[in-house]
Amino acid sequence: MRRLKLLILLLVVSITVIGCQDDKFMNLRGNVTDKFTGEPLVGITVEVGNQVVKTNNQGYFIVNNIPVIEDIDGKDSVVRLSGKDYIAKTKQVLLEEGDKSISIQLERNYMNLSGQVIDRFKGESLAGVTVEIGNQLVETDANGYFTIKKIPVIENPTIEDRLVKVSSPGYMVWTKVINLEGKDKLFNEEIALESKREAKFFFVSDKEKSKSIYVTDIYAKNVVKLTDDKGDDWAPNWSADGEQLLFLSNRDGNTNIYVMNADGSNLRQVTFTTTDKESPVWLDKNTILFASNRDGDFDIYKSDLTGTYLQRLTDNNYYDSQIAYSSKYQSIAYISATTGERKLHVMQEDGTAKMLLNSGFGTDSQPAWSGDEEEIIFNNYSSGKSIIYQIAPNGSNLKDIMKVNGRVYNYALWDREEQLILYVSDGIEGREINLFTRKEEKREIISKKKVNYNEPEWQD
Repeated sequence: MRRLKLLILLLVVSITVIGCQDDKFMNLRGNVTDKFTGEPLVGITVEVGNQVVKTNNQGYFIVNNIPVIEDIDGKDSVVRLSGKDYIAKTKQVLLEEGDKSISIQLERNYMNLSGQVIDRFKGESLAGVTVEIGNQLVETDANGYFTIKKIPVIENPTIEDRLVKVSSPGYMVWTKVINLEGKDKLFNEEIALESKREAKFFFVSDKEKSKSIYVTDIYAKNVVKLTDDKGDDWAPNWSADGEQLLFLSNRDGNTNIYVMNADGSNLRQVTFTTTDKESPVWLDKNTILFASNRDGDFDIYKSDLTGTYLQRLTDNNYYDSQIAYSSKYQSIAYISATTGERKLHVMQEDGTAKMLLNSGFGTDSQPAWSGDEEEIIFNNYSSGKSIIYQIAPNGSNLKDIMKVNGRVYNYALWDREEQLILYVSDGIEGREINLFTRKEEKREIISKKKVNYNEPEWQD
């Protein structure tokens, strides 16, 4: 009996050994990283069959002795990964005897969105602006920055889930649909809000061969052509009441002064001579100032809109033109070459009390009065550089407000406080209009190759 029991025990052991010799196993090694940052993920749960492990401090894991069995249930060959703040993921692996290595990337289940909001017109940062996405809402800080945290990254999100909405009183609402991805996202460009304030300006362009006068908003989105003639139209000047536009045209074969309503209607010719003219400006609703070479050199004249009255204000053998009028001081700022070089001067509207204001280096041009008419603004070009200055009407307190490498051909100042200046400089085989902000930033407004944009003039 004892011998029989011993024989049975040996038989069982033999069968067990033979069976074990046929079993196959796989050791699975791998690393888990963030899909976007590439950083290793610590503490991620990895499941294969009924075995569970976690990734170490370097994002690695090992699952040993995974049975390699024929006709195995598919779920036993699936690697399942899950972890806090990450979207769960599964990966099918082929069970093979031996060691196998895999790399798996997980995507975070939320997104952080950051950016900065500015005024598109001024280029300045905007505080207290509301930024929304989904059901989350934040406000920009004192420097215009914002961060929205923990935006859910979901499958098949709707447009509403992906819509960023930026709003603030006095501004147009800005929206953009973005992709929801498990990473920190930063808007590559500043979010520029457009003001509801209607800031428009006139300009002259030869984009349709002849020069014409146009009006547009500050963003150059809505461009309206005001004059349409085979001849050239240029030098627009806006009336103080905002109803009429004074300009020059050679549509009759000679350079003459015309006036029309702000929308381009009711066109009337003011002068009818064959001489050249420059710089027509309003003195009041019935009286204008302009420069003409009717007596040989350019001098400044005063006339009414009927052309029946004409008074000569300068009388010398030098250039006098480029006029800017101040109703507050009843004074005329102008450019004169009586010193041998074109320099800034001022006189009373009757032509008396003429005075040189700037005797420095360079050539002066394009005088204009500040919004409150307390300073005269002018352009000075010297040694390849243009500087826009302001100066008191008595010649004191000279101060530069803009410097540009290259030539500024003409400009328009918004007002002294904001110091927003439209100016014309060289573009690509033409001239372009740019905006200079008080942050000393240059922003292109209108530009096109081989097209000249000139003579910007604020509408109000």
